[in-house]
Amino acid sequence: MHQNFGFLCLVLLLMAGCATSPPSCTITKAAQAELHFIGDNIPVLDARINDIPARLIVDTGDSNSAITQQMVDRAQLHMIDLPMVRAMGIGGETKVMGAEVAHFSIGHAVGHRFDFFVSNLFGNDYNKRVGVDGLLGEETLANYDIDFNFPAHRISFYHVSGCTIVEPPWHGPTSILPLTYNEHHLPTIPVSLDDHVIQATLDTGAATTVISRAALDNLGIEPGREIPGKTVTLAGVGPFRPIGHFYHFTRIEIGLDRFDDPAILIAGRDLPGVSLILGENFLNHHRLYLSNATKTLFIQDGG
Repeated sequence: MHQNFGFLCLVLLLMAGCATSPPSCTITKAAQAELHFIGDNIPVLDARINDIPARLIVDTGDSNSAITQQMVDRAQLHMIDLPMVRAMGIGGETKVMGAEVAHFSIGHAVGHRFDFFVSNLFGNDYNKRVGVDGLLGEETLANYDIDFNFPAHRISFYHVSGCTIVEPPWHGPTSILPLTYNEHHLPTIPVSLDDHVIQATLDTGAATTVISRAALDNLGIEPGREIPGKTVTLAGVGPFRPIGHFYHFTRIEIGLDRFDDPAILIAGRDLPGVSLILGENFLNHHRLYLSNATKTLFIQDGG
């Protein structure tokens, strides 16, 4: 779908890392918003769609931006038939429609001519219960460098042009990891699980860290004991609601962070194109600068 997230630039911020980048390196702050947290610490920001208020999940684990049918009705949007497009998630595959938005804004930043997929997201009951109207997915987020300041409940979007190196907007110990993208164009980083390196998908829309049974089999990892009675029904795009069970592992290492005896959810079905999902139980205790421009992730412990 055509996306034009052309925010008006509000603040010019030159990061220290640009000192070693070409003279043409520029970094401009496109938008900033307060983060609210719903459910199991899923980040949400306030936006406006055709000047109608909307609450959107910031979801690096979803390929596309989407809004609910209820949001389409409230904003009186024009629907688009997308016969060749299917959405895929942990709940399987589903057909989607599209909606044309004339004006889309976050804070004081306004974009024009923006298209959303239309989906029931996690199910109508869940959407109503937590009060969400849609999500911002990677199709949109990948156009920016993003400062996820989870401890301060704030998110900032940056336009980056001509830079080969950037530095995060903070000081202190920082993990620096290479950022790659999987077959669904979702951001991934290398982590070590029980001394096996695995590509983990950064998913700000997932409540917890999840691994697929197929990934464990491929790596030859046998988890430890199951945690009795601790199960989760996984919800996402698609009609299925697979059951996951928590198991103990020996350790997981993510940059400078090491966690011994972690409890990780094993999905009851394969995760499409994904081995390990790194969810909010890790992410929201950290500050992340996700540089799509330089394919680098910076992580600082929020504690």
